[in-house]
Amino acid sequence: MVSRVLITTDYLRPDDEVDRYLRQAGHETAHLPMRGRRDPEELAEALRGAEAALIANEPMTAGVLARAFGMTVLCSTNVPAGERPDESARVSDRSGGPAPTVEPSGESVRFSEPSGESVRLVERSGESVRFVELDELLADSDYVSVHTALTERTRGLLGEAAFRRMKPGAVLVNTARGPIVDERALADAVRSSEIAGAALDVVCVEPLPPDSPLRDVDGIVVYSHLAGQSAEARRAAGLAGAAELVASLKGAPRFAITLPATPRTAPVPA
Repeated sequence: MVSRVLITTDYLRPDDEVDRYLRQAGHETAHLPMRGRRDPEELAEALRGAEAALIANEPMTAGVLARAFGMTVLCSTNVPAGERPDESARVSDRSGGPAPTVEPSGESVRFSEPSGESVRLVERSGESVRFVELDELLADSDYVSVHTALTERTRGLLGEAAFRRMKPGAVLVNTARGPIVDERALADAVRSSEIAGAALDVVCVEPLPPDSPLRDVDGIVVYSHLAGQSAEARRAAGLAGAAELVASLKGAPRFAITLPATPRTAPVPA
């Protein structure tokens, strides 16, 4: 059965890899990229007659969904649209938009995560990654990259004591949530050469306030939530969304999202 698929993600274009994937799977595609703000009525009208859609960060309100009667499944790539970096921060080598970057690979990877879920995911993926305790990870790593959720347990997780454990040449990378890092302790650690520097895609208060301790610290680079905008990440997100869309149209979604039957402890808002 041929289904009409609406694609609104701005970096997905006609006849690109995602478009060809969907058409080879037997579906018709229609592109209506969102650039800037869009009237919800325009989106609702575009969704009429569509059986599925690939949406990035465009709001899908109850009103929009109520008027999209022909749509049976909605798959989202969950990749934010391009935005300008935080110009109030000290950032080197920046242009006006999210230029594609290159992701590091071929490194020796260690991780620390208390629940053990990541261990099972790594084992299934076949990746060569070693689990260590956090203290060992901090002491041995040249790059410490943060990917955990913000909870009361992780708030301020990386502070003065953590930076003392790290190598003098180590770099901290935070693409998770700002409050996981004690920003004043980080600034002090970089100024005193306790660690070499930090690259932050998130901060405690966005945009960076004038009195932030991160300002005017050589070695600390602050971006504006753009970590997911590498060429590799965009390609992977687009193809993953398209694959889930095709699976859902076949009645076999792999990553369906449903509301829990009972309340669960949610991550603490940033």
